[in-house]
Amino acid sequence: WAPNAEWSLQLDEGEDILCVAVCDVTVAVYTSRKYLRLLSFTGVQRDILSLASPVVTMCGWKNTLAVVSMDVSTAALAGHPSLRVTMYECERAVQTVASCPCPLSAPAHDRCFDAVLGSVEADAEDAPVQLTWLGFSEIGSLCTMDSVGVLRTLVEPSEGQWTPAFDPVSKPELRDERRKGFRYWPIAVTD
Repeated sequence: WAPNAEWSLQLDEGEDILCVAVCDVTVAVYTSRKYLRLLSFTGVQRDILSLASPVVTMCGWKNTLAVVSMDVSTAALAGHPSLRVTMYECERAVQTVASCPCPLSAPAHDRCFDAVLGSVEADAEDAPVQLTWLGFSEIGSLCTMDSVGVLRTLVEPSEGQWTPAFDPVSKPELRDERRKGFRYWPIAVTD
């Protein structure tokens, strides 16, 4: 690194930074104009993509960038949030590696769990399920967690196959904790 390793990014008026992610080869910046700007570690813009859908979050691992966006084509039909994850390889030119739906637990899943326990909270019952965490495992598998607490791993990116790695709703020993409002937050995922 240079002695002064600080840099800044000047955007046009009305364009704001909404999300930032870093991987081993680039800094990714998503802006209010739906631009995904890829920058070198010295602040030079390497590439810019114009995305069709608003980005929810993104994260990086080695030379891969994962971008979760609203799937506006199916969100209106389903009546609840529908997300899509796109993975980019950023080593040289940006290339799309995979793009597939990003599943969330069904809203009824959480309500059924609470109803079985006899503890349905009015505000929790109507709350939509949300993506609460996005990250990579120690060997680079993309993982998500939703507000129900289900941790999923993308096992086959080209086919969009996800597997639940942790589901607190299905574990009887965790029901009391869940009923008391206990929630989980991943620190690391091992494969």
